[in-house]
Amino acid sequence: MTITGQWRKGDRLTARWVQRVTNFIENFTVSGGAFEFDGRTPRLYVKSGTSTFSGVAYVAGVKTSNLKTEPAKPWIRCNLRTAVVTQDYGPPPVPFPHDEEWYEKANTAGDIHIPRAG
Repeated sequence: MTITGQWRKGDRLTARWVQRVTNFIENFTVSGGAFEFDGRTPRLYVKSGTSTFSGVAYVAGVKTSNLKTEPAKPWIRCNLRTAVVTQDYGPPPVPFPHDEEWYEKANTAGDIHIPRAG
């Protein structure tokens, strides 16, 4: 099945078109999740589904596992300078550190891959 539509800059999507696209997209899955169509903008988003964080992170080739062992700590903190990954209570500090990346376990599917260190 194919759904096509043409828009000009500034056009609004009709509720009927949004519903057709939503019904079409709900049949697709990505790693156990499903697509969600936001009718306000012509973009697709991946909804959270059954996919969860695997508990494994790779930073500059260094593997860290067992990152799901502390459910009370809902964040993963990746230090790019040292390639050390830890579980944290979070949220990330403000201002955000330039040498870190933070991931919320509930919104992360599969492994974390950061190919660089810094």
